[in-house]
Amino acid sequence: MCHIWQRKRDDEMMPAEIGAVLRDPFYRDVENVGINGGEPTLRRDLVAVVAEVIKALPSLRSLALITNAIRGPRVIESIEELGRLCRRHGKLLDVMVSLDGIGDVHDRVRGVPGNFGSAVQVLDYLAATEWVTSYRIGCTIIRENVFHLEEVLEFARGRGVYARFRLGIPHPRLYTGSLQQPFQLSPGEVFHVAAFLDTLVHSYERDSFRRTFYRSLRDQLVYEAPRRAGCVWRNRGATLGPRGELAFCAVASPTLGNGRRSAPGQVYREHRDVLRQIQDTRCADCRHDYDGMGSRRMLLRYWLGRVWQRLPAGLKPPAKAALGQARHWGEWVKLLRPAACGNQRMGDAVLLCGWYGTETLGDRAILAGLCRLIAEEMPGAPIDVASIEPYVTRETCRVMPEMQVRAVLDIPTAKRQVAAGSYALVAVAGGPLMTSIKEVIDLWQLLASGRAVGACTALLGCGIGPLRNGGARRGAVAAMVKLADVCILRDQAGARQARRLGRARPVLTAPDPAFLWSRLQRSNTERRSKPLAIALALRDWPLEEYAFDLSAARAQHAKGRFEFELVRLVETLQQWGDVEIDLVCMHSLPVGGDDRDFYRRLLPHHPELLAQLAGPRPTPGDVVKRLQDADAIVAMRFHSCVFALGLGKPFLALDYTRGGKIAGLLGDTGNLERLVSPEQFDGRQSALRLRAEIAAGGKPRLPSLAEGEEVYRHALRALAQVVAQAPSSV
Repeated sequence: MCHIWQRKRDDEMMPAEIGAVLRDPFYRDVENVGINGGEPTLRRDLVAVVAEVIKALPSLRSLALITNAIRGPRVIESIEELGRLCRRHGKLLDVMVSLDGIGDVHDRVRGVPGNFGSAVQVLDYLAATEWVTSYRIGCTIIRENVFHLEEVLEFARGRGVYARFRLGIPHPRLYTGSLQQPFQLSPGEVFHVAAFLDTLVHSYERDSFRRTFYRSLRDQLVYEAPRRAGCVWRNRGATLGPRGELAFCAVASPTLGNGRRSAPGQVYREHRDVLRQIQDTRCADCRHDYDGMGSRRMLLRYWLGRVWQRLPAGLKPPAKAALGQARHWGEWVKLLRPAACGNQRMGDAVLLCGWYGTETLGDRAILAGLCRLIAEEMPGAPIDVASIEPYVTRETCRVMPEMQVRAVLDIPTAKRQVAAGSYALVAVAGGPLMTSIKEVIDLWQLLASGRAVGACTALLGCGIGPLRNGGARRGAVAAMVKLADVCILRDQAGARQARRLGRARPVLTAPDPAFLWSRLQRSNTERRSKPLAIALALRDWPLEEYAFDLSAARAQHAKGRFEFELVRLVETLQQWGDVEIDLVCMHSLPVGGDDRDFYRRLLPHHPELLAQLAGPRPTPGDVVKRLQDADAIVAMRFHSCVFALGLGKPFLALDYTRGGKIAGLLGDTGNLERLVSPEQFDGRQSALRLRAEIAAGGKPRLPSLAEGEEVYRHALRALAQVVAQAPSSV
């Protein structure tokens, strides 16, 4: 991956020469120096080099060393000598150890057997030594390790060491400028990297500049957006090569001159046009992991944020959320009501919206099921999807080509298209209408704007609740329920809630739209192999949404006990010796809770099970096949219960919603005896219960899926007839 070893090592500057170059007044304000390679510790005179750097730079505060740790003892010796030197001169020393995977993965990336072991040896030393100010892990992402990034992150978390991730790019200075294959990612690999960067932003990285870099890199990968992250090399950085070569940044800058023979200040001033050319032509496409201050706007936001953090609570103005609670709903209507455009509908397309862009496997199934019915009942009508995060929904379309979606739009674009009259039907496609997610306002605006321009509007298979918040979000849910031309809800509890919210027109009920897709996946081929297979479809229990009525201490106690019993369930099944446990992930994105993260936290002492989580995310078809192959399912996410019912599998439903949507589903289908409260869950007894039901050949009661499908079909036919008429008849 790094081919700098191919460079001839002739004419390298000696320590005294490096000191002479750096004594130029041009360098007097340098505060931070990075020492990297290749492998810097291969230089026997590295300590002498650093000593000259320290003597030459009067403003120097810190040094940063990057090492690949291939020769562990040699690297440790060099670090200790450097640490002692820095301590004597009052300088900080930071060390980054390259770690591009765990075990054999790292060795394959680096092409050096045993490199992982030597890297761990160096990390162990850094954790114990007093001579280093700070240390961290650096992971470079290439094709070889794309699907192992989470393992590096978990390794770092487990050791309490910070990890930084960067995308591998062709790099002339590292002699990989013409090397493309390791850096060219497939669409599936790009999606995996983008979702991982989102994970870092949402739940790991604390530095605001680094979060901006990760967001920027993600947008470059999936939206071909220009770089938004800051970079010190745009204005303040300098690169000095081993032979005295002077350059701006190490990635895009040509060699400007030689520090041995030229005055660096003069060289930089004479080549300002080169820097401007780099800024104009290269910076927007640069994916290197430089970060730092960017635009003046970023600088202003950064300092305002620092001021905000230091303000006493009593001096802070109320946050937007608090304003939303305080305002009367009528005032919000004035602020948020789309502009009335009259009955000017001209398009014949369909827009589906919902919680897309954060979709679980269940959301994907909803979308696939409804797309099939719309294509059959409204033939020729193009289908677009409005998505909170379009790259996620585009990946859904890639792995589920049966959906035949024309376009995936971001929310602002979808709003413009609706207001322009591009759609005959605007529909919220499944999912709960709930107040804990701010985008419920966007869904209402899309429906209201569609209604204003003469489009039909519909709720297709939605649930209602939880509705904890008042104000704008609750009002948005009520408005959607009242203004939809067709309202199909997924359970009777939702229908009752719709009437309480003020819907006077008919409310239809039909099974969740995910049934429309899952029933087509059911295979008549039963699994015959032994041992028994138990699929666990678990998730984290979000107390803030579903245990808000308990005190914080009581809720945490209940959650701790519940997770203890989950582990006991797993260990009971393992003790029997004739059971295979399959960890099924219904969701693997950071927004909404990545089930893989939950399994890693729940089962750290069961690496043989966690090994199932490595590799690419399985396709929806793969997940359903795993559920189909199971003899029984322990279901926790709502749609794992839907799939268990649709596939006709024995299952237990762990009701983390505490009487909410899972209880509604099982109550409507006559399966309430399968409902288990988290507070009452017993792992060992549940294992025994599942085994007894498998032995008895038990099956759940199935909902009337054919009748439910007809409800959707009749509604779509009616909408198609209205669409064919004049807009004024809507």
